[in-house]
Amino acid sequence: FEQPWFRGGGQKFRLRITIGTEREDYEITFIEPWFLNRKLQFSVDLYYHDYLYLSPNNIYDETRGGGKVGLERALGSDFLRGGVNYTLEDVGITYASGALPAPPWPEPGNVPPDIASQIGYHLESTLGTSLAYDTRNSVKLPDKGQRSVLTAQLTGGPLGGSETFYKLGLQHARYFRGFAKGHVLELGGRAGVAQAFGSSSDVPFFERFYLGGPNSLRGFKYNYVSPRQPFPNPYVGTYNEPVGGDSYWFASAEYSIPIFEQERGIGVRFALFYDIGSVGYAPYDFNVSEYSSNWGVGIRLNLPIGPLRLDYGIPIKHDQFNSSSGQFQFNVGWERPF
Repeated sequence: FEQPWFRGGGQKFRLRITIGTEREDYEITFIEPWFLNRKLQFSVDLYYHDYLYLSPNNIYDETRGGGKVGLERALGSDFLRGGVNYTLEDVGITYASGALPAPPWPEPGNVPPDIASQIGYHLESTLGTSLAYDTRNSVKLPDKGQRSVLTAQLTGGPLGGSETFYKLGLQHARYFRGFAKGHVLELGGRAGVAQAFGSSSDVPFFERFYLGGPNSLRGFKYNYVSPRQPFPNPYVGTYNEPVGGDSYWFASAEYSIPIFEQERGIGVRFALFYDIGSVGYAPYDFNVSEYSSNWGVGIRLNLPIGPLRLDYGIPIKHDQFNSSSGQFQFNVGWERPF
């Protein structure tokens, strides 16, 4: 928007469309880094997401459509940034082909009450804040510095909407140079808590915490490390479908070394990692004795299409709903989000 036109003023515009058998994403993003002629970043997101993979047993599908506006600026130093945002979102939960909802007793189906009670559409109005301290020497493959983020959000209450709860989160990652040139040690962790208040009796299951998958416990299926609910009939047992928890913690260590690297172009790295974490059903239920853990190996590929991560995790400690079988994980980027 600034003259001369070929240089611009640093604004960013992104149109993203993803169409697949398990998910669809439609997203428009605009970022203005100098809002009102100040060093204040203003962002707008409009999106629609259709997720068909969130339920491990194909019990439900989830859609999210809405908009988000945010403001962010440096606080005295470019290393420390604070932000505030507002999101208005419609979340839709519908039964999928794997659901057996409410046949006559004594066959109670396979849908836990926490999920069955949330079938339908939910309007969420959310105000969020964040405080980030980032001293990494690279956003692609840092080997020095740290990134710490404190987040808080309030949904419903005076903001309106059909759900009322708050969330608090803390994320931290630290990076070190290893024993030889190009070696990188990454240590990281995160924790969070959610709690309903006011007219809501509990946090809806689609806003709770889960672990398992490429960005957390890599030796476990996606979202499979989670509390379950018991059947109404105590002789039947427990529902197999994860319902999430109101609190969680997670930690990880990864050491990677270069196998083949070019100054610009293709690169290959080998990684050895360890993950540990737990999800508690109740708010502030950080039970450090009931945890799941895994170790594993991975390959990091730097290709012309972008960096890719290939990991194979093997469980060390798991609950009755998981097994010791390893899991293959695939994702984009050398660095996992924390």
